[in-house]
Amino acid sequence: MADGAVQVADGLPTSQTCFFQLRLPPYSSKTVMADRLRYAIHNCRSIDMDNYMLSRNMDAAGAAAAAGHPASDDEY
Repeated sequence: MADGAVQVADGLPTSQTCFFQLRLPPYSSKTVMADRLRYAIHNCRSIDMDNYMLSRNMDAAGAAAAAGHPASDDEY
């Protein structure tokens, strides 16, 4: 990804509200995607938390790599 963020498979979506972008990581199914989107809509109410989400995604990517599931470099 251009901004250095790592997307973890089946992770939460991220957004850049100033650019009207919604980034969806790769999902294992449409059901998982729908669940993650619903969770984000109902529970992630803060904006301007870019550094928090970046560090959270980096931690999740490290955990995924340690478990043998490399993060994807694809941008959706």
